[in-house]
Amino acid sequence: MRYHVGLTAVTSLLCFPPSALAAQSECVPGGKPSARIINLCSYTVHIHSQKAGEGLDPNPFVLPKNTPYCESYRTDGARRIIVIRDPRANQGVQLSLDYFINNTPNFPGNYYGLSFVNCSPPVDNLDPSTRCPAKEGGLKVAAMDHSCPDIYCPPGRDCPNQAYYQPNDPATHICSSSSDLTLLLCSG
Repeated sequence: MRYHVGLTAVTSLLCFPPSALAAQSECVPGGKPSARIINLCSYTVHIHSQKAGEGLDPNPFVLPKNTPYCESYRTDGARRIIVIRDPRANQGVQLSLDYFINNTPNFPGNYYGLSFVNCSPPVDNLDPSTRCPAKEGGLKVAAMDHSCPDIYCPPGRDCPNQAYYQPNDPATHICSSSSDLTLLLCSG
């Protein structure tokens, strides 16, 4: 499935309102390649951006409904994890968008994936303390480069082979490191 036409429209409408640009001036149209998260859910989520292995920042970026988060790719040689949490959820229940920019000549690219951590099954789970953000409303990860694989998790359903549920799941995707990635929360 491809979502690039709708994604382009949503990104242009939501990703760069003046308030978001003030808070995230590093991400501008045509600027450095970046990871974006657009919260289409009816509730606020918290964003923590960190190197793999670091603890969560005690001061997350608060992402209200219908607003974007954006960060230029970090190219420091470390795997980056953008943790998305519903503040009502138990500690450790989270969704993450992971990426690693590999600049080596043999295997260049952006290695990315989506992980569900300590989430309860999505079916009939209305308890926000055990539910991963956006799982009930669906998720889409798409790149602006049409040759990159999309990730799609339908509303209220698991998406095996698309996302990580266990550490050894086959869910890493590869794209050009010059292509933006956008994660739509509660995408339908």
